[in-house]
Amino acid sequence: MTIRTLLTALLLSGGLVAQTAPVADFHRHPPQTWALTHASLHIDPETTIEDGLLVIRDGKIAYAGKKTNLPADATEIDLTGRHIYPGFIDLYFPVQHKDSPSASHLRHWNEQVHAEDLAVDDWSPEAAAVQHRREAGFGAGLAVPQEGIFAGTGGVVLLDEAGTVLRPDLAQVVQFRYGGWSSKQYPNSLLGCIALIRQTLYDADWYRRAWQIYEKYPDRNPVPETNPALDRLATARENNRPFLFPTGDELAALRAIKIAREFHLRLWLRGSGYEYRRLKEIAAAAPLVIAPVNYPAPPDVSDPYRALQYSTEQLKHWDQAPDNLQRMHAAGLLFSITPEGTDSPKTFHQNLVRSVERGLAPAEALAALTTIPARALGLENQLGRLRPGALANLTITDGDYFQRQTKVETVWIGGKRYRIEEPVPVTLAGRWRLTADAWTGTLSFSG
Repeated sequence: MTIRTLLTALLLSGGLVAQTAPVADFHRHPPQTWALTHASLHIDPETTIEDGLLVIRDGKIAYAGKKTNLPADATEIDLTGRHIYPGFIDLYFPVQHKDSPSASHLRHWNEQVHAEDLAVDDWSPEAAAVQHRREAGFGAGLAVPQEGIFAGTGGVVLLDEAGTVLRPDLAQVVQFRYGGWSSKQYPNSLLGCIALIRQTLYDADWYRRAWQIYEKYPDRNPVPETNPALDRLATARENNRPFLFPTGDELAALRAIKIAREFHLRLWLRGSGYEYRRLKEIAAAAPLVIAPVNYPAPPDVSDPYRALQYSTEQLKHWDQAPDNLQRMHAAGLLFSITPEGTDSPKTFHQNLVRSVERGLAPAEALAALTTIPARALGLENQLGRLRPGALANLTITDGDYFQRQTKVETVWIGGKRYRIEEPVPVTLAGRWRLTADAWTGTLSFSG
């Protein structure tokens, strides 16, 4: 081996780094400008450019279009045969709440109401769910709180290592949660849960009007009490922020629709996969549905006695669940797609492809992963399309994403590359012959 070969191997393995002062680890100075060449660019769901060029500069897209001269400062990556999509967006990324005891004196009288909590304060970019979403092609998401009835406020985050927050306060999350009859905490029934939701929304309206009257006539009225939860809910309604209701079935969706109509809420539903059962009623309310693709596994009917354990309802849902997306589209429902509920990135991809094979157009599926959620978040200028000025959030695959054999190879988030399919590792083990001018020597690596 020549010294040039050895130096190349060292560079590829990350083993040769220039530095001017002692450090605890290797310095990494990746280029700030990248040119991704010869790929199929899916600019948006309707526009594809073959043999295209995408230039990334300082974390944003500088150019996306036909091949042209490369910028002089760009590092080229040849992506022949690859497909570049806008980074996918997940509108339902669960985050566990960490309570703050210091704020307990300002809490709502019911512990299930803490609308003032921000999910972005609790999320961790190291969570396993972040890596799973990257592996499925997602680069951004709506962090959604999980505990309580008024669980808190969801915010928009990048799924990068830095935990970048794009918008901390976006959607109010409202859940149909309650304890059993033995529970000492109210509510302990669905009826009580709905009553608490309605009463809290009425209280938020009263709270805002009480403060407006006091601010207008401070000398005639006592100072109203302070309640951060009611204040946050009132602000969300005034600004027409989304109210997101997670649903476990189509009946829960209908309950959420009734509440949204009563209080004129901008309604988002975390879908159940059963929307096809009550499409007419749900479509009439025109919510945004965040649709899962956690389809049931094929029933094991190899044994006749085991086959009898499956109900007709279970068998029917197994057959019709993959059709839910295209039936919602046919009914005029706006929806995005979430990987939440699937056990792996591979399952998510295979289930989504299954829906495409059952009639959902690839363009509609891509819109549900990119442009629709970007527009819903109010971030269509930063996410959802490959266009200059947008964040360099990319999903790069080794083929058409909506084919079963395709794999996600790389995800770029804010201009930083995350490899999903790792390149072939370089090994230095063995004896190397070094030659430089008239000098010749040997170098041995044991590992």
